[in-house]
Amino acid sequence: MSKFRTRRVMRLLVTAAAAIGVIALPAVPAHATYGPQFGTVHWQLLNSNGNQLIGSIDGTVEFDDGNTMFRYSLTMCRQNSFTAPYAYVYVNGTYAFPLYPAYTGLPACGGASALGGVVTGEVVPGGVVRNVTVEFHGSYYGSGSNGYPLWEQRQRSILKDNPYN
Repeated sequence: MSKFRTRRVMRLLVTAAAAIGVIALPAVPAHATYGPQFGTVHWQLLNSNGNQLIGSIDGTVEFDDGNTMFRYSLTMCRQNSFTAPYAYVYVNGTYAFPLYPAYTGLPACGGASALGGVVTGEVVPGGVVRNVTVEFHGSYYGSGSNGYPLWEQRQRSILKDNPYN
Protein backbone atom coordinates (compact mmCIF):
# COMPACT_ATOMS: atom_id res chain seq x y z
CA MET A 1 0.00 0.00 0.00
CA SER A 2 1.22 3.48 -0.72
CA LYS A 3 1.77 6.08 1.94
CA PHE A 4 -1.14 8.12 0.59
CA ARG A 5 -3.51 5.18 0.71
CA THR A 6 -2.37 4.19 4.22
CA ARG A 7 -3.00 7.71 5.55
CA ARG A 8 -6.38 7.81 3.88
CA VAL A 9 -7.42 4.46 5.40
CA MET A 10 -6.12 5.55 8.82
CA ARG A 11 -8.09 8.84 8.61
CA LEU A 12 -11.19 6.89 7.66
CA LEU A 13 -10.75 4.50 10.60
CA VAL A 14 -10.17 7.36 13.06
CA THR A 15 -13.25 9.20 11.76
CA ALA A 16 -15.35 6.03 12.00
CA ALA A 17 -14.10 5.33 15.53
CA ALA A 18 -14.93 8.90 16.59
CA ALA A 19 -18.42 8.64 15.11
CA ILE A 20 -19.03 5.32 16.85
CA GLY A 21 -17.75 6.81 20.11
CA VAL A 22 -20.17 9.74 19.86
CA ILE A 23 -23.07 7.43 19.09
CA ALA A 24 -22.17 5.10 21.97
CA LEU A 25 -21.99 7.87 24.58
CA PRO A 26 -25.19 8.13 26.58
CA ALA A 27 -26.97 11.45 26.38
CA VAL A 28 -26.48 13.43 29.55
CA PRO A 29 -29.80 14.90 30.67
CA ALA A 30 -29.88 18.63 31.19
CA HIS A 31 -30.05 19.44 34.87
CA ALA A 32 -33.04 21.63 35.50
CA THR A 33 -32.70 24.30 38.13
CA TYR A 34 -35.25 24.96 40.80
CA GLY A 35 -36.69 28.40 41.23
CA PRO A 36 -37.25 30.25 44.47
CA GLN A 37 -39.35 28.61 47.13
CA PHE A 38 -42.42 30.04 45.45
CA GLY A 39 -44.83 27.42 46.71
CA THR A 40 -44.93 28.07 50.45
CA VAL A 41 -47.42 25.79 52.15
CA HIS A 42 -48.75 26.85 55.56
CA TRP A 43 -52.02 26.45 57.34
CA GLN A 44 -53.66 25.41 60.54
CA LEU A 45 -56.39 22.75 60.51
CA LEU A 46 -59.17 23.52 63.01
CA ASN A 47 -62.32 21.72 64.11
CA SER A 48 -65.67 22.90 62.69
CA ASN A 49 -66.21 25.32 65.59
CA GLY A 50 -62.80 26.87 65.00
CA ASN A 51 -61.77 26.48 68.63
CA GLN A 52 -59.62 23.34 68.57
CA LEU A 53 -56.27 22.87 66.83
CA ILE A 54 -56.19 19.58 64.91
CA GLY A 55 -52.91 19.85 63.04
CA SER A 56 -50.70 22.12 60.97
CA ILE A 57 -48.57 21.84 57.88
CA ASP A 58 -45.64 24.04 56.84
CA GLY A 59 -43.13 23.81 54.05
CA THR A 60 -42.42 24.42 50.41
CA VAL A 61 -43.13 23.11 46.95
CA GLU A 62 -40.53 24.12 44.35
CA PHE A 63 -40.82 23.74 40.59
CA ASP A 64 -37.98 23.23 38.12
CA ASP A 65 -37.58 25.62 35.22
CA GLY A 66 -38.01 22.76 32.76
CA ASN A 67 -41.66 22.17 33.83
CA THR A 68 -41.12 18.44 34.35
CA MET A 69 -40.51 17.94 38.07
CA PHE A 70 -40.96 19.42 41.52
CA ARG A 71 -39.71 18.85 45.02
CA TYR A 72 -41.36 19.28 48.38
CA SER A 73 -40.34 19.62 51.99
CA LEU A 74 -43.24 19.57 54.45
CA THR A 75 -43.50 19.45 58.23
CA MET A 76 -46.77 18.06 59.56
CA CYS A 77 -47.65 18.65 63.20
CA ARG A 78 -50.12 16.56 65.16
CA GLN A 79 -51.88 18.75 67.67
CA ASN A 80 -55.25 17.37 68.80
CA SER A 81 -55.93 15.13 65.85
CA PHE A 82 -57.41 11.79 66.88
CA THR A 83 -55.65 10.07 63.98
CA ALA A 84 -52.22 11.05 62.74
CA PRO A 85 -52.59 13.81 60.11
CA TYR A 86 -51.59 12.92 56.56
CA ALA A 87 -51.63 14.54 53.14
CA TYR A 88 -52.43 13.66 49.56
CA VAL A 89 -50.54 15.19 46.64
CA TYR A 90 -52.23 15.84 43.30
CA VAL A 91 -50.31 16.75 40.14
CA ASN A 92 -52.27 18.64 37.46
CA GLY A 93 -55.49 17.79 39.31
CA THR A 94 -54.86 14.03 39.30
CA TYR A 95 -54.14 12.02 42.46
CA ALA A 96 -50.46 11.16 42.63
CA PHE A 97 -49.43 9.85 46.08
CA PRO A 98 -50.05 10.05 49.86
CA LEU A 99 -47.71 11.47 52.49
CA TYR A 100 -47.60 9.76 55.89
CA PRO A 101 -44.76 11.10 58.02
CA ALA A 102 -43.28 9.15 60.89
CA TYR A 103 -44.49 11.17 63.87
CA THR A 104 -41.88 11.65 66.57
CA GLY A 105 -41.04 14.33 69.09
CA LEU A 106 -40.51 17.50 67.08
CA PRO A 107 -39.99 20.70 69.10
CA ALA A 108 -40.74 22.82 65.99
CA CYS A 109 -44.35 21.67 66.36
CA GLY A 110 -44.85 23.47 69.66
CA GLY A 111 -42.68 22.18 72.46
CA ALA A 112 -40.52 19.35 73.69
CA SER A 113 -43.34 16.78 73.70
CA ALA A 114 -44.98 17.91 70.44
CA LEU A 115 -45.41 15.31 67.70
CA GLY A 116 -44.49 16.02 64.12
CA GLY A 117 -42.99 14.55 61.02
CA VAL A 118 -41.06 15.81 58.01
CA VAL A 119 -41.53 14.49 54.48
CA THR A 120 -39.33 15.44 51.54
CA GLY A 121 -39.01 14.27 48.00
CA GLU A 122 -38.38 15.04 44.37
CA VAL A 123 -41.02 13.97 41.86
CA VAL A 124 -40.71 13.46 38.10
CA PRO A 125 -44.26 12.52 37.09
CA GLY A 126 -43.64 12.39 33.34
CA GLY A 127 -44.97 15.26 31.29
CA VAL A 128 -45.47 18.92 32.06
CA VAL A 129 -46.15 19.85 35.70
CA ARG A 130 -48.73 22.67 35.61
CA ASN A 131 -49.66 22.66 39.30
CA VAL A 132 -49.45 20.70 42.53
CA THR A 133 -52.15 20.47 45.20
CA VAL A 134 -51.39 19.40 48.77
CA GLU A 135 -54.48 18.21 50.66
CA PHE A 136 -54.02 17.94 54.45
CA HIS A 137 -56.26 15.67 56.58
CA GLY A 138 -56.88 15.23 60.30
CA SER A 139 -59.69 14.10 62.61
CA TYR A 140 -61.18 15.23 65.87
CA TYR A 141 -63.54 13.97 68.57
CA GLY A 142 -65.69 16.69 70.02
CA SER A 143 -69.06 17.09 71.66
CA GLY A 144 -72.09 17.01 69.40
CA SER A 145 -75.11 19.19 70.00
CA ASN A 146 -76.90 16.28 71.71
CA GLY A 147 -74.02 15.67 74.13
CA TYR A 148 -72.73 12.56 72.36
CA PRO A 149 -69.17 12.44 71.06
CA LEU A 150 -68.86 13.71 67.52
CA TRP A 151 -66.11 12.58 65.18
CA GLU A 152 -65.04 15.00 62.45
CA GLN A 153 -62.77 14.39 59.50
CA ARG A 154 -61.31 17.75 58.47
CA GLN A 155 -59.25 18.67 55.43
CA ARG A 156 -57.83 21.69 53.67
CA SER A 157 -56.00 21.90 50.40
CA ILE A 158 -53.76 24.38 48.71
CA LEU A 159 -53.02 24.61 44.99
CA LYS A 160 -49.60 25.82 43.81
CA ASP A 161 -49.28 26.85 40.16
CA ASN A 162 -46.00 26.26 38.39
CA PRO A 163 -44.58 29.75 37.70
CA TYR A 164 -42.58 28.45 34.70
CA ASN A 165 -45.54 27.65 32.42
